[in-house]
Amino acid sequence: MTLVAVKQDGASAIMFYLAVYALMDLGAFGILAPLSEEKADLDGLDDFKGLAYSHPWRAGILALCLISLAGMPPTAGFIGKFALFQAVLRGGFVILAVIGILTVMVSIYVYFKVIVALFMRTGEGGLAVPGVSLPDRFAGALILILILWLGLAPASVLTVIGKALPLISMP
Repeated sequence: MTLVAVKQDGASAIMFYLAVYALMDLGAFGILAPLSEEKADLDGLDDFKGLAYSHPWRAGILALCLISLAGMPPTAGFIGKFALFQAVLRGGFVILAVIGILTVMVSIYVYFKVIVALFMRTGEGGLAVPGVSLPDRFAGALILILILWLGLAPASVLTVIGKALPLISMP
């Protein structure tokens, strides 16, 4: 889908989405890394049960990153996916956009299963992870702010990307 969008003047949408995707992944995996150090990788839904009760700050950041990865408003992930779908539709590739939207619906289901486990299920004692350090709190707060800011006011970043792309593509 992104290759079609590039051909339809969607390069700025792709660059925005790649930057936002990196931010969302950095937030999600940055939260999971210290939690995974205590025990094996957290790869089952049961591993996330009740995390919001034992680690509310980490669970909140993880939830916002997952909501953004799912493409829900008012997050940066929504704006990124919206811009990509808009470029694909501008190119006349309606079926490709419909397939993309259907996959977004599946991802919403998957991500929200994790969020439900975080906040609405009780765990068996929780993970024994040390408290959140000041640099970790700062990084988490910055990621939260950027995901929401890029979801609510993306125009300035999209403008900068739009101006930078012709400079990059010059031989």
